[in-house]
Amino acid sequence: MRSNLLRRCTQFSAVLLFFYIAGCSRTKVPPSHPSGGGGIQFWTSPGVAKPVPGFDEGSVIFGSFKGGTLLIWSDTDSVSGGFPISLPLAKADGTLEYYQSNRRIKYSCEYNVDSGSGNCTINEKTHDLQKGSVLLVSGTSAEVRVQQLSRDLNTLRDALGPKFDREKLIAFGKGDPDITKFFSSLPTVEPEGKDPEGGDRRKSYTLHRPQIEWSDHANVHVHFLQPARTSDENPFFVVWTDARLYAGSDGYPSANSNPLPNFLVKGHRNLRWGGKENGFDREVKYSFEINLSEKGQFAIEGKTYDFEKGALFLISGQDADVRVKQLSRDASKLPSDEAAVIAFGKADAEIDAFFAKKAKNK
Repeated sequence: MRSNLLRRCTQFSAVLLFFYIAGCSRTKVPPSHPSGGGGIQFWTSPGVAKPVPGFDEGSVIFGSFKGGTLLIWSDTDSVSGGFPISLPLAKADGTLEYYQSNRRIKYSCEYNVDSGSGNCTINEKTHDLQKGSVLLVSGTSAEVRVQQLSRDLNTLRDALGPKFDREKLIAFGKGDPDITKFFSSLPTVEPEGKDPEGGDRRKSYTLHRPQIEWSDHANVHVHFLQPARTSDENPFFVVWTDARLYAGSDGYPSANSNPLPNFLVKGHRNLRWGGKENGFDREVKYSFEINLSEKGQFAIEGKTYDFEKGALFLISGQDADVRVKQLSRDASKLPSDEAAVIAFGKADAEIDAFFAKKAKNK
């Protein structure tokens, strides 16, 4: 599982809404429901050499109510869903996505906020929550694994909201032998960074002034057809944004996948704007899929672009409307490391003109 974070801010239909992105956090808290609330949190640890799924990168879906607390803890940071409440029931429905194994795990829960009773269906198996309100989920192995535990979660209520305390959650998990065993037995993944020959294997870069002149922040995402690119491999396409934060991953199917996937690579990034210099507090997601014929499409804001018409995408969220521009560029000329990214941006007049445009007022 390879994820970079703000590795995805997720859309919620929840009472409490939280964002935790690539080691940074933003919190929005709508008015609290008197019976409690729920939400989704996800995280990554970019600086960890060999991240442990579930601890160093993962997600929790939770509901904290009068009758107790429900916690679904997984080893993917790609998750959607929410906890809408219609008294006396809270319902959670969504999906855990694993791009590398081409797997989507659906979950559906119904929870009585007063009594703590209910059930939760994960990967088509239903669990009675009276037998335990902690559900651990792993989709990184050959088979989907789910383990149900009965635990007193009162000590975690403050950690889950309204301000998410990841360290307290992880400490709780590592202090529990069953949770530690469940996640620590999973295969670790190779991080992005330096390869054994010293080459740069990163695929996303965050730039600041004076590396760029037109913004305090920029994110450049370089996408390849192979998970471990060779030094002479050209990027397939590049996305250049003025976002402040990002999360997401590229998924490459395993040779052992069953059924065999019909794509070479697919993935997404969640781009996040906001901060002192930008009043447009928004999140935008782009996604893509490249098929076995090395053709595919790029999708953002409800619009789809064909890669055959251009391999460079510019995205700006510092205007009243999100702006997207597709440019036709020779793939062999696209940047593949940080120094090349900076030089490329300074030399391309269309990139400079696109991002130099001043943000409009709301």
